[in-house]
Amino acid sequence: MRVAGAVLVVVVVSLVVAGLAGQRPESPATSTVAGASPGSVRGTTLWVRVPTGKVEVVVGDPVATIPAGRTESGESIAAAPGMRFLPVGVSVGAGLGLRGLGVDFSEAPRAALTLRLAGEGFDLPAVVPTDGLYLRIPSAAIEPEQLQLVAEYDGVTQTVDGTGERERGAAAALYGLPGDVPAQPCHRGWRARPRATVVVSCSAYVQSLPYLPELGWAGRAEPGALWSVAAVTSVLESASLPARGGSSGACTLVLPGSGRLQLDGEAPRSVLTSVARSIPLGQEVRTTGAFLTVGVDRARLRIVRDVPCLARGSRFDLRLVRARAVDLGAGAGRAR
Repeated sequence: MRVAGAVLVVVVVSLVVAGLAGQRPESPATSTVAGASPGSVRGTTLWVRVPTGKVEVVVGDPVATIPAGRTESGESIAAAPGMRFLPVGVSVGAGLGLRGLGVDFSEAPRAALTLRLAGEGFDLPAVVPTDGLYLRIPSAAIEPEQLQLVAEYDGVTQTVDGTGERERGAAAALYGLPGDVPAQPCHRGWRARPRATVVVSCSAYVQSLPYLPELGWAGRAEPGALWSVAAVTSVLESASLPARGGSSGACTLVLPGSGRLQLDGEAPRSVLTSVARSIPLGQEVRTTGAFLTVGVDRARLRIVRDVPCLARGSRFDLRLVRARAVDLGAGAGRAR
């Protein structure tokens, strides 16, 4: 009987080992399964807007086993008792349509993402593989209202759950932004001192944003405020003073000079860029300023250029001024 019992044990163990051949047991060191990815994930989509763009998290149906084809080792992975694997895909869309503004978000922080399932939080990696990841979760069923994405960006937190219920907080203005910002022309209407005839090509891009990498959230500086960013490129193509005594007043433009901006009479809180250069077309200045605004949708933008020129054998410092009303967008307004 002892021999028979021993044989029975050997047979049972052999069957179990055979059944697990090619399947790696689970080793739950963290909530993310290393060396495994679900590829394209279908399921519930949770999305938020952060200053760097739209973030989408797609949550699939839990599985008990990760197939061998979805692991780096080529072996399937079985979940531990009472656990399941949750496939999750994360994608970050394009930026916020800031072409023309020249605002650089390349060094901006990433959003910290947490997926909450029935009250339990699972932090997602800062960089999620393009083919997704698996999370270890308890095997209990999860209702849509128990599924929630928490996104924290530079101290501002917003949430959205599986039913679409959303809390935006100070990030609310991100959801009202338009697409690419259109150029607002400013070619005509320049005044020169001393009096001169000038030819200027000019374009202005203006957009209001709740967040800038250099300055942070505008609402921290003043409740309800936004950063209204004005980016102006002007090229002085030619300038001519009035002729005097038979001599020509044509200016020789040898330097681009400098430029500055005002919004509703206020200087910018920060000059983001200021570049002056000579180009084949003329003397170019590119200036971008950030203004703290609140209240209305339009403001008066004042563009000032100081340009040296040589005429009648002397040097003249031309001051060029152009003022126009501009749309700020996103419910911004009066400069502060």
